[in-house]
Amino acid sequence: MGRIKLIFTALCLGLFVFSFAYSQEDVLRPKGKSKYQDSYEYDQAHQPFILGIEAGLNYNMLSQTQDWYYEHGTIYDGLESASGFSPHLGVLVDYPLNHNMGIQLRLSYDSKYAQVDIDGFDYNYSLVPKDMTGDVDVVANYTTVTPLFRYNFDENLFMTIGPTIHILSSEIETGWDMAVKGDVLDNIPYWDYLGFGPFSAQKLTFNVLDEYKVETRVGLEFGIGYKVPIAKNIYLVPQGRFQYMLSKFEKDSQLLNSTNSTVIEETKDVMMHSIVFALGLWFEF
Repeated sequence: MGRIKLIFTALCLGLFVFSFAYSQEDVLRPKGKSKYQDSYEYDQAHQPFILGIEAGLNYNMLSQTQDWYYEHGTIYDGLESASGFSPHLGVLVDYPLNHNMGIQLRLSYDSKYAQVDIDGFDYNYSLVPKDMTGDVDVVANYTTVTPLFRYNFDENLFMTIGPTIHILSSEIETGWDMAVKGDVLDNIPYWDYLGFGPFSAQKLTFNVLDEYKVETRVGLEFGIGYKVPIAKNIYLVPQGRFQYMLSKFEKDSQLLNSTNSTVIEETKDVMMHSIVFALGLWFEF
C-alpha cells in the first residue's frame, strides 16, 4: 500500500509541475510567442536533434525484511538496510516534438552496489553469546534502457519522466567479512548454515543462486536537468534523477538448517532504489 501511495504521489507531482509550467508558458508567451525567440531567435522550422554521452554516480538504497524462526543475536538486525555509491555510463538520443517537448532514449551500463557494517552479538552452538562485527556488501551490473518524456521550462531547464528497464548483465555477488571475539566462526550456526562449512575463512564472496535472481527489473524515473552552453550547439548537462523500482532486487529466499532442512530464516521484499547524479555532454544537430 505504501508503494502505491508513493507512485501515485510522484505521478500527481509530475502532472502538477507539467500543468503549472504550461500555464506559465501561456502567461509569459501570449499569442503563441516563444520565449526562445526572445533569447536566441529560435527557428521553429528546425527542432534540434540531440546526441549525448554521460557519466555519473548512483546512490543506491537497499532494504529487505527478515523473519527468523530460531533465537538469534542482534548482529543480523543490521542487514535489513544497506546503501552505497556505484558508477554508470550512458549514451542518449533526444528527438524534439516541438520547441519545449521531446522524447529521449538512454542506454546505460549501470552498476548497483550497497554495503552495511554490522555490529552486535550472536549465539554459538552452545548458546553462549559472542560479540561479532561484520561488513556485508552486494553488487550487480545492469544494461539499462530508459525511454523518457522531456519537458523544457525554458531553453535550459528541463524535466524528464518515464519508465526504466534494468537487465541483469552479470552475477549478483554478495560479500561477507565477519569476525567473532573469543571464538571461531565455525562455532556460529549462521555461518555454517550459509554453506561455508568447517574451517572457513572469515571473508568470502559468493554469487546469488539462480533461483533467487531477478533478471529484469522495471521502475519509474523522474529527473531534473540544466543545459549549460559551452560552445555552439554543445552543452554540458548536469542532472539529478530518482529511480523508484517496482521490481524486486532479488526474489524472496529461505535459509535452511543443513541437517534437517527446516526453515531458519526468510528474506522478503528485497528492493533497491537509486538517486542518480549525472553529467552529460550533449551535441545538437
